[in-house]
Amino acid sequence: MNSLRVAVCDDSMLVRKKLRGSLEDLGVTVVLEASDGAEIVEKLKGTSEIDVLFLDIVMPNKTGIEALEEIKKDDRMKDINVVMVTSVGTSKHVKEAVKLGVFDFMQKPVDVNVLKTILQRVKGE
Repeated sequence: MNSLRVAVCDDSMLVRKKLRGSLEDLGVTVVLEASDGAEIVEKLKGTSEIDVLFLDIVMPNKTGIEALEEIKKDDRMKDINVVMVTSVGTSKHVKEAVKLGVFDFMQKPVDVNVLKTILQRVKGE
């Protein structure tokens, strides 16, 4: 797993810290972090080397759905595997994310086994 380059975007510092810790326990390095959709989109424009983005749905400034839409429209970012992470995902959000090309969904609080399975799928294992 350690060859994956991962970004985490959530408006809760506690969630980002927990997710980062779980990823590091699995041998994955988090190379980018952001607290809202607008911030992660800007940070992603500066790099083309992110394999997986864990993206919260409900955030201020720009939601995860709005950020996902922008990411998938940009040739530099469209191939990033985006995993929506949420505690309040509605069927409307799920339908929008699927339509936009989301890779997977994950519920909060983070379940390490689910996280590991998603990372294995990203690597094609």
